[in-house]
Amino acid sequence: MIEGGGSPNSNTWEILAEAHIAEKRISDALSCLIKAFKTVGSKSWKLKPIKLAAFLKLCRDEDDMESAEVLIELLRQSGYHKDKVYASLIGNDELSSTIERIDDIVDGENMDDDDDDDDDDNDDDSQVVFNQVDSSF
Repeated sequence: MIEGGGSPNSNTWEILAEAHIAEKRISDALSCLIKAFKTVGSKSWKLKPIKLAAFLKLCRDEDDMESAEVLIELLRQSGYHKDKVYASLIGNDELSSTIERIDDIVDGENMDDDDDDDDDDNDDDSQVVFNQVDSSF
């Protein structure tokens, strides 16, 4: 795309980041997310909360808190902490608390769309967050 004179937009960078997250390539995913924020016209773009949660969970699973901190700081600088949905994910407190919140949300929400009735005791707060996310799109 770039070789042909085109310029990827923020959505393109987010899609590329999603692929890197699926392949557990944290640094490549973070690089794409940073580019998404810096792309011209990115002011109208917002990172999807489910992708943010997936990235933060991957960082936790791979013990790469530095990358998580970089993204969380970028989100805060961009004003995401003022939005209820994002604030519930990134909060205003320490990274460890943020990661614990992400764990609760991701563990409570089946991201693979498998029907598993063992999750009947999900935390009500995590369900509210995902309902807010769904209704915002």
